[in-house]
Amino acid sequence: MAREWETLLAEGTFSSRAEVARGLGVSRARVTQVLGLLNLPAEALDVLAEMGDPLPSGAITEHRLRQLAQLPTSEQVQWVRSLASAPSLSPYLAKPGEEKGMATR
Repeated sequence: MAREWETLLAEGTFSSRAEVARGLGVSRARVTQVLGLLNLPAEALDVLAEMGDPLPSGAITEHRLRQLAQLPTSEQVQWVRSLASAPSLSPYLAKPGEEKGMATR
């Protein structure tokens, strides 16, 4: 989603984040938060892109991704790798910094 929104801005479909928000019917804060995910390390972004859109599966939420963005870079990559290698994209995956099996829904 973040890359799609970035493309909309780059191609001039929308001239500002505020226009993206109005055009998509979301808040400006949400646009900023989603686009902020592009600051994750390239490796983490690539792994997430390879997974497809994990949001509908419940495996990961935007809130969880925003938490991920607050971690040190090395932990961001490690967490995304562990998510991608999980046998099942379960909604019970650990939050960043927690061990698997310890998270609650």
